[in-house]
Amino acid sequence: MHPAGVTRAGEQEVAEGLRWLEANLAEADVLGEVGLDYKWAVTDEQQARQQDILVRQFDLAERFRKPVNLHSRHAQRQTMQRAIDFRRSTGLNAQLHWFNVSKKLVRICNDEGIYVSVGPTAIDDVRTQHVALAIDRALLLLETDAPVPIGGVVGHPARVAEVAQKMAQVMDLSMGEISALTAANLQRYLGGPP
Repeated sequence: MHPAGVTRAGEQEVAEGLRWLEANLAEADVLGEVGLDYKWAVTDEQQARQQDILVRQFDLAERFRKPVNLHSRHAQRQTMQRAIDFRRSTGLNAQLHWFNVSKKLVRICNDEGIYVSVGPTAIDDVRTQHVALAIDRALLLLETDAPVPIGGVVGHPARVAEVAQKMAQVMDLSMGEISALTAANLQRYLGGPP
């Protein structure tokens, strides 16, 4: 259950969403996109509600032994700490989606074994590229955040090739190397063999 949605949802809708997750999570590879979004949760009460629902979703992820994919808009440090706590307490992987605001926070993620994904902003944004270079190569994932439009271009899964091309260039790797690296990282993130 996306955090922006839970801010607007009523209690019955949240309860139904959690029941649906419980009934279907066994079939999924990952629980996500969950997390915190303080763009939409501006009051202490709204933020506490998002945090409570995130904890309830983490409980399901732990029960079904699923890694989590976390959204962190306007709540990067708080979401990062939740990811760290989840990983430490469960041994399961966590990924911070589109987490490109701070090299300092990325380095903390590296130290804690938290995966970080880079999206289409890396294609044109030098700041995003510099932050992405701080991600431990063994924890780097690529994404598109489809269907969210970036730079006027509607997101779609095929755009990951553009992200890979730019990251290969920035990291001084070939397309084959970045593809092999991120494919192996994805397998580890999902809990499979490296």
